[in-house]
Amino acid sequence: MLIICQQENLDHFTVDKADTMHEYNKLFNLPMKRLLVAIFAYFTFFALTAGFVEACTLWAATGPIVKDNGTLIAKNRDNTQDLITELKFISREKGFRFVGLFDIEADGYVVSGINEKGLAVINASAESVPDEKRNVAKEDLTERLLISFDSVDSLIKEEAVFAASHPAFYIIADTGKMALVEIAPDSKVSIRISEKGIFTHTNHYTDDKLLAANEHMTPNSRKRLDRIDHLMSTSPLPLTPEQFIAVSEDSGNNSSDSILKICAISKKVCTLASWVVYMPKKGYPELYVRLLRPEQPYAVYRFILNEQFWTERFKPMLP
Repeated sequence: MLIICQQENLDHFTVDKADTMHEYNKLFNLPMKRLLVAIFAYFTFFALTAGFVEACTLWAATGPIVKDNGTLIAKNRDNTQDLITELKFISREKGFRFVGLFDIEADGYVVSGINEKGLAVINASAESVPDEKRNVAKEDLTERLLISFDSVDSLIKEEAVFAASHPAFYIIADTGKMALVEIAPDSKVSIRISEKGIFTHTNHYTDDKLLAANEHMTPNSRKRLDRIDHLMSTSPLPLTPEQFIAVSEDSGNNSSDSILKICAISKKVCTLASWVVYMPKKGYPELYVRLLRPEQPYAVYRFILNEQFWTERFKPMLP
């Protein structure tokens, strides 16, 4: 099951043009030199800021198409270069222990994680929703899911937990099942569940029931969805952790729709982290994490999430 976005082309915003620069000058009552500077500044600002949004790509697969009938779940986290992503091992006073990536500079929330019971959660922001409707989170829902639930089935039984969330997207998975959750404003929720197939997602709504929530679409989100759909549909089967890691490294000739956006001083937004989890039917989950920073060597971590991992990696971190 491959979730593919099919949207109409974006409408284009147009303005009437004056016949000459002198008519513009007359219209705005500005000296020609000041007018040219103002116009240049406006379009330079627009060009530099267009598309600078948090842009994450999510993908997952489960069932016969995955090595040993297991589950794979992955995320590339893209954001502005000044934000720091950290890998943390968390053991609260109550709830399950988990390892996750944290957005340190923004809100301190978990952006992806897996708990000791084998439930993995990744998320993406709903960039097609205006800020005033989207930035209303009152709790870290990803952390709540990780410390409270041990399987997709146990979570779906408590479906109401999503109604209190801010607009966002989640893929949640265990060894045999995965759920794609879209949460729109006004507590509208879509949940799609699969025991075999593929889920992909970027930063806009794809469920027909929630398409109206896409108040302003970003072309980059649609392009990345097309790209990740293509990569997943053309990958040899069965899917393996190394294939998912390769997808996370897709630079697409450094194009705007690539899954990996290489950090550089000339770029404001780039990939800050990659997260890949493989959960076999038998055996322990495997975790791959790559952390990237501009002009610095990247760091790679690989873990087998066995009993030793959960007992030795953790030190209590209480609220």
